[in-house]
Amino acid sequence: RQSRVPFLALRFQPPPQALSPVHREAAGLWMAQVLDEDLDRLRRLAGNARLVTDPEDPALADVADANWRRPSDRLIKVETVEAVTELLRSGFVVEKVVLQPAQLSDLWPVLSRHFAEPGSGGRWAGQPRAEGEGGEKARCELLLGDGALLSQVSGIRKSSNLGLAFALARRQPPNTLGLEGAVPGLGDRGACVRILALDGLTDAFNVGACVRTAVAFGASALLCSEQCCDPYNARAVRSSRGLVFRLPVVVGPLPALLQKLRGLGVTTAAAVVQPGARFLDEVPSLPNRWALVVGSEHFGVADDTREVCDLLLKVRMAEGVDSLNVVVSAGVLLHGCVEREASDGRRLEGVDAECPAALAARSEGGGQPVA
Repeated sequence: RQSRVPFLALRFQPPPQALSPVHREAAGLWMAQVLDEDLDRLRRLAGNARLVTDPEDPALADVADANWRRPSDRLIKVETVEAVTELLRSGFVVEKVVLQPAQLSDLWPVLSRHFAEPGSGGRWAGQPRAEGEGGEKARCELLLGDGALLSQVSGIRKSSNLGLAFALARRQPPNTLGLEGAVPGLGDRGACVRILALDGLTDAFNVGACVRTAVAFGASALLCSEQCCDPYNARAVRSSRGLVFRLPVVVGPLPALLQKLRGLGVTTAAAVVQPGARFLDEVPSLPNRWALVVGSEHFGVADDTREVCDLLLKVRMAEGVDSLNVVVSAGVLLHGCVEREASDGRRLEGVDAECPAALAARSEGGGQPVA
């Protein structure tokens, strides 16, 4: 196999000595089968892909523990095979992908569009062209290494390395289309719009989990205050399971953004615990164009943001409990808002079908951020 595919001289590393010779032979045959199945695909990539076996290989420096945890203003760092898959489906320009050979077959349909097509003269297909590149896409590099090697280099220790994968993508330049151009359906007064706004959340895990919750309930877009943790932070991307790449992300002063939304026929609501807020179960219905604001557990939604909201909502809780984790609160309120927007008895089954804007965000690649 090394003579047939020089750039993919796959080295099988035996399992622990506790395994019997029969198990080792079976594992070796399985690895050979994986290579056989993907041989034609890998040949297409030629110089764009290679095997890595040395933890000191300079090509792996980006995913080394110290470098991976360092924030980057230019690149988005994505880990886990689920998140990498979502990235590859999005409109972001991907510069590097680090996978295990066994993951290649499942990812090939979305991975192949990031590489040059044979006979294309080096021109790239798939993603939108990056600005200022003369129609050529950035070269996407594919590295293949076994799970033990990736775990050693990255410092990530898990009971199983099956889902370990990495990718680097370019941050998009600021969008000049404004709020209406960023949020699908916003300019059409009759279109359904569901927006989650995060005010001052600083914990990356909570930001990512809120994104995942918003996508689950068919959100059209994500708004973040300027004090909010970056939703493209590596930990936030991981906790969202990569679903952040399905949503347009708008970052800016929330009071001004909410005022614009109100002018476009969007009802704005804030999750608060202060007196004067209505319990969610006391709200009989909502229009199908709404934005929900949630704040951090410590400080909640800022005063100037609350002042521009049409509704102040809270969740009914047992006596002696005054707040919920922001992710739980967002889930309860998003669920309630979706249920209340349907006047004909439709409920949560097929929420995407009830909100074309969410479908548009997904089909158009999503994930195009606006500064």
